[in-house]
Amino acid sequence: MSELTITDCTDWTKVLVRAAPSSALAAALGTPYGRATRAADGALVVGTAPDGWLLLAPDAPAVSIVQRVATQAGPEFASIVDVTHGRALVRLSGTASRGVLAKVCAVDLADAAAPAGAAIRTLVAGITAMIVRDDEPGELSFLIESDRSYGEYLMDVLLDAGS
Repeated sequence: MSELTITDCTDWTKVLVRAAPSSALAAALGTPYGRATRAADGALVVGTAPDGWLLLAPDAPAVSIVQRVATQAGPEFASIVDVTHGRALVRLSGTASRGVLAKVCAVDLADAAAPAGAAIRTLVAGITAMIVRDDEPGELSFLIESDRSYGEYLMDVLLDAGS
């Protein structure tokens, strides 16, 4: 287990989905607000709002995720948008990751408050971000997603906090 690893995951596919909470698509995605789960294809499904989800995938092209979600939506109205190039994504892993985030974020990320699969929209170093607890095998890990225009700033702040 490493002490700290910071990885730029901005190149991951990111698809934003909006649909009625009672829709077939919401049931198919199966992830409630404030949680993150893995879909059968390996994409991470993050519940960002009662009617919103962010799908994150390191290896799947956006078009395949958009097509899968559109099929799940069927005839019901849903908004499915590829936001890959508009969002930054950083992975913070290791035993020191929680302490690094504590320097730049006021949210309690202890196991009891933020267990594996927790998704929290908050401020990180003064910018709006989504923190997702996405542990890797045997290692504490967080994904931090923000607007792409803040990506370099976010990475610099995390590197500074981790040094």
